[in-house]
Amino acid sequence: MYRLLVNGDDFGLTRGVNHGIVDCFLHGVLRSTTLMGNGEAFDHALALAFDHPELRVGIHLNATGGRPLTGCAGLTGEDGRFCGKSALWGALNGEGAEEILDQIRDEWWAQADRCLSGGLVVSHLDSHHYVHGHPKLRPLIGELARALDLPVRIPLWENRFCPEGLGEGVALLSDAFYRGFYKAGLSARWWEDLEIFCRENQVPEGALVEMMCHPGYLDLDLAECSSYSIHRMRELRILCSGDRGWKGKFLLAQEPAR
Repeated sequence: MYRLLVNGDDFGLTRGVNHGIVDCFLHGVLRSTTLMGNGEAFDHALALAFDHPELRVGIHLNATGGRPLTGCAGLTGEDGRFCGKSALWGALNGEGAEEILDQIRDEWWAQADRCLSGGLVVSHLDSHHYVHGHPKLRPLIGELARALDLPVRIPLWENRFCPEGLGEGVALLSDAFYRGFYKAGLSARWWEDLEIFCRENQVPEGALVEMMCHPGYLDLDLAECSSYSIHRMRELRILCSGDRGWKGKFLLAQEPAR
């Protein structure tokens, strides 16, 4: 049997996403989420987190969407919003990469400070679009993880898990990371796909496996800011279906209340 931590990304993106994540916690298998420090619905998410102290909350570091808390002039468009993942990769490969890295470092610290300043006890770090897998960004999240004494989601780069580069003294959140529950991988019997993943990757019995998900209710804000919208409703329906076929194969990881 494997231990399973189902984490809902994008807490704070919109109110509909926030409610979807909480409903998956209350009525489904989700036990953890990660909060966007620059999210448009940050305050709403923070209030929900305090309303549900058993919900494990980490920090979802962002450099690809929404408005930054700091300037980040090299990564934003005329509207003041981050320009996306492709633009970030281009900036990191350009001549001004060192300045870009300084901007991201300042922004990620600002996002972390915002998440912590309200008294929230956070559980771990990950990133929007898992950009912390980039070789130049792994040291930045490693620096933050060491300072805050927090584990990090297993980094992914070019479809390969790459925990190296975070630096000494940085713990990983889990023993394995599953990102297959997404778009075409949204199966009602998701645990079967997850079990195949564990076997193919030789994940040992008793290991902790993190499964990433993105449940949410479709609201106008989500429709305007994310192409991944209807799929979030499908995730919500599947994860809250009440189907217990995963029992006997996976044990939901429980965390102490904050």
